[in-house]
Amino acid sequence: MMPYVLVCIVAGTAEEFIYRGVMTELLQSLIGMAIVTIVIMSISFAAAHAMQGLRSVIGIFVIALACHALVWLAQSLVPIMIVHFAYDLTAGVLVPRWFESTVK
Repeated sequence: MMPYVLVCIVAGTAEEFIYRGVMTELLQSLIGMAIVTIVIMSISFAAAHAMQGLRSVIGIFVIALACHALVWLAQSLVPIMIVHFAYDLTAGVLVPRWFESTVK
C-alpha cells in the first residue's frame, strides 16, 4: 500500500508540474494565446495516457481542461497536485476494492 501511495504522490506532483507548469508556460510563451495553449496541452496530456484506450483519452482530455481551470482559478499548481494525488489514490485503492466486493 505504501509504495502505491508514494507513486500517487510522485505522479500527481510530477505530471502537474510538467504539464500544467513548465510545458504550459513554455507553450504559452511561444503561442501567446491561453485558450489555444490549454487545448494543446490538454490534448498532449490525454495522448500521454493513450495506453488506457480511446474512451479514457477522451475523458482525460475533459479532466485536463478542468485541471487547467483549477490552476487558473487558484493561480497555483498545489491544489491540482492534491486533487491528482487524491484521484490516483482513489482509483488505485478504492475502485479495485469495490470491484472485489461486487464480484463475490
